[in-house]
Amino acid sequence: MSPISNFTFNNDMLFVLNTACIMKGEALKYFLAIMNSKILSWYFPYISTDVRGNTRRYIKQYVENFPIPEISPSQQLPFEILVDCILFAKENDMEPEANTFESVIDGMVYDLYFENHMKECKTDVLKFAEKDIDEVMLDNEFESLNDTIPGKKR
Repeated sequence: MSPISNFTFNNDMLFVLNTACIMKGEALKYFLAIMNSKILSWYFPYISTDVRGNTRRYIKQYVENFPIPEISPSQQLPFEILVDCILFAKENDMEPEANTFESVIDGMVYDLYFENHMKECKTDVLKFAEKDIDEVMLDNEFESLNDTIPGKKR
């Protein structure tokens, strides 16, 4: 139960209590980007019920009813890279950076659900994000980038 979505990604061996769920499968980072977006926060009350005040239960019967846009693996890649950036930023106490990446993902998710409206407004966040990611990545895999932070010990 939570007032907001709290989906996360973890490759470690985990055990959870009965109030948490584990998902497995394909495109989990893309799914994570959508499920933690502001669109989900806005839409979720329409498909779930209040438990206490504005607290909701993010359980299978509600989560499976959220319409996730089906896009190709290559279209999912910018979402996955930004999720990796958010996870890295949060692990390294870089909250402002994590918030910035989350805002970019929100814009990209808006593009998925409201593509025509975003193009009418000449706001194609996904296109700009893909361009910026390509410039940063320079054809490198995300895992091969240097993850050291100046002045921060790991």
